Amino acid sequence: MNYFLYNPVTQYDNTGDLLINQSLVGLLRKHGQVIIDDSNKPEKFVTAISAEGDQRLSAISSQRLFDFLEHMLQRPRIASKDTYYLVLVPGDLSVVGFNKAISRVRFFYRRLRKLKRLGCRILRLGISLNTFDLPNIIAESLYSRAFYVYGVRDKQSMAKATRFRFSHVHYFPDLAWAYRPNFVEIKAAERKKSVLISFRANQSGTVHNVDYFAGIKNHLLELLRYPAFENYKIIVSYQVKYDREAAQELADLFYETFDVEFIDTLLSLEEAIQLYAGADLIISNRLHVLLLGSICKTLSVPFINPLENKKIAGIYEDNGLYDMVLDYRDDIGKLNNKLADLMGRSTDILNLLEEQRKYNVHVIENVMEDIVDTTGIVNH
Repeated sequence: MNYFLYNPVTQYDNTGDLLINQSLVGLLRKHGQVIIDDSNKPEKFVTAISAEGDQRLSAISSQRLFDFLEHMLQRPRIASKDTYYLVLVPGDLSVVGFNKAISRVRFFYRRLRKLKRLGCRILRLGISLNTFDLPNIIAESLYSRAFYVYGVRDKQSMAKATRFRFSHVHYFPDLAWAYRPNFVEIKAAERKKSVLISFRANQSGTVHNVDYFAGIKNHLLELLRYPAFENYKIIVSYQVKYDREAAQELADLFYETFDVEFIDTLLSLEEAIQLYAGADLIISNRLHVLLLGSICKTLSVPFINPLENKKIAGIYEDNGLYDMVLDYRDDIGKLNNKLADLMGRSTDILNLLEEQRKYNVHVIENVMEDIVDTTGIVNH
């Protein structure tokens, strides 16, 4: 029996993080018993990623996660066919600060290495190596030695992992590709056409960066003044709590020029799915707004500075989709022409995205099959 101990430490007010957590737990569930470490996690989030048959650690043990794992792995081997997995959260990974590096090295020697020696298979699946200082990238490389699979979702992270000699690295596409939403398509034949706008106001983190956002919103206003959008409604929304201020600024900026609807509430995953499926176009600098919009059959266009938003640029390039990226530093005429071309090819682009989604799901499922294969994963 496979037991997957999952520790969802993430941004709980980020619907994109909920999306990839749900997707990951759904994949694990196909291959064994999921046990969610619900200690110090919001009840709403734990409920959202859980399904019938999943267990909560608090319901089966009074021990904390790592103590529970060590206890189970040190039992007399009456259940020799049982395999225990420690699964860490997917998404963007950034760590800086010398004290954090020291703490993480100690944790490696005190916990992770011991778990590996006891037979635990430790997994990271669908992550990007984003912002690290030198001490922490070295610490993360050390961490990787304890992993059974260290699954990165983009070639930039793969290159960084190679440079710093990470161990057990495998390509594992973003988990949004494996998510299958339920939605009803209601496109423009039944209502006014709409463009959905959703933006973050920082390169990373949660703090609203006025200088970073100023260039984005002014270029976005120019783009939306293109005559093709004259009869469109502009819908402004946010699926990350910390994007609310940016959304409010955009709505205020657009009110004088456009028919604007500002949805001033943090979208649940179900609300985001229905909203994105109903739009005719999505423009965003949030990866999981774009990917969720795409799998909801809506043309979703990144509006970014590729040098600053390397995560989106890299993932789109890896998937042969870089021609969809609008670099907001470009001349407005060039941007208008490129967006018009993308909208004209919308059906073909969405078909291409669906084929790419199927390919990525195939890669994800193959890695999962290798992980639970009793003969061990290739190159491990």
